[in-house]
Amino acid sequence: MTSNNSLKNRVENLDNHGFVGMLYGAVSHFQGSYTAANDTDISSIDVSKVTNIVILGMGGSGSTGDIINAAFSDQLKLPVSVVKTYDLPSFVGENSLVFATSYSGNTEETVEATKQALANNAQIVFTSSGGLLEEMAKEHKKIHIPLLGGLQPRAAFATLFPIIVSVLNRLDFITFTKEDEASMVALLEKKLELFEPANETDSNLAYAISKELKGKTTLIYGGDVLGQTASYRVKCDFNENAKLHAFSHAYPELDHNEICAWDEKQVDFNKAFMVLELRNSYESERTSLRFDITKQIIAGANVVSYQADGSSRLEQLVDTIYFGLWLTSYLAVSDDVDPGYIKNIVQLKVDLANN
Repeated sequence: MTSNNSLKNRVENLDNHGFVGMLYGAVSHFQGSYTAANDTDISSIDVSKVTNIVILGMGGSGSTGDIINAAFSDQLKLPVSVVKTYDLPSFVGENSLVFATSYSGNTEETVEATKQALANNAQIVFTSSGGLLEEMAKEHKKIHIPLLGGLQPRAAFATLFPIIVSVLNRLDFITFTKEDEASMVALLEKKLELFEPANETDSNLAYAISKELKGKTTLIYGGDVLGQTASYRVKCDFNENAKLHAFSHAYPELDHNEICAWDEKQVDFNKAFMVLELRNSYESERTSLRFDITKQIIAGANVVSYQADGSSRLEQLVDTIYFGLWLTSYLAVSDDVDPGYIKNIVQLKVDLANN
């Protein structure tokens, strides 16, 4: 029998917006989006013209571009730019393959940047669950790949990235095999079983580490491009899900600045922080060494680590992001906060619409 004070019950009692419930769907989200993208006709794209790839998006949708750029940096031979502003770089034009990504389809920065891409005659793939982007795609007879509706963008990460993976794979810019697809499904299934609230054992690292971070300001450190991408995405989940400030940085760059902030004279100050290391097996040898040496230099810091799981760069990045979603949801619940409620963003959108 489940205790009334069990983690599962506490999550269910606070998850008023169904955010945690959405995390259970990661496997079906991935499979559904990847299939939908594979079934979409993309023959209108002239690959011979493409000299650069541009991914537009904000927030959870924007992190899709970061995921693609980091996970496939060892395969992509063309430059990839992730644009998270209203304005496009001046190079974007007829030789650009642009992915206009907005979960709602109404994100104003992405809509504005997409209008510029259309005016510059870029080749565009639209991705949304509806909204203005879908309307623009129909009006201009462009490719639109639909997303499953009813999710919050950051909970829809497993719906978003498969779209671009599929298109790039079919255009031979990257390689993503049926075996890779099956391996991703197996990883997400495995991690759901480990991270879900029914598992209150120490094997649930998302829950166990959340207890160590409670009451601290978390500094999230990653390594190289995968770790940098993961640390920033998880930092954003601290903000949106747990409603907590957190800060991210990555090796080797942080050894050229942030290491100095760990001054031995600031013992009490340092105790207020907790370092969350997000490790992956694709770190360079020197970056891994930097983790070890820096930890010795900042010996007064409290440090906890998460080692990514997975058999590819993409899997390890997806695993870490999925871990972060569960981790920050548990932090929210520990503070009696609904992880799905984003009051300030909702208010901001209302105020912007009125001005």
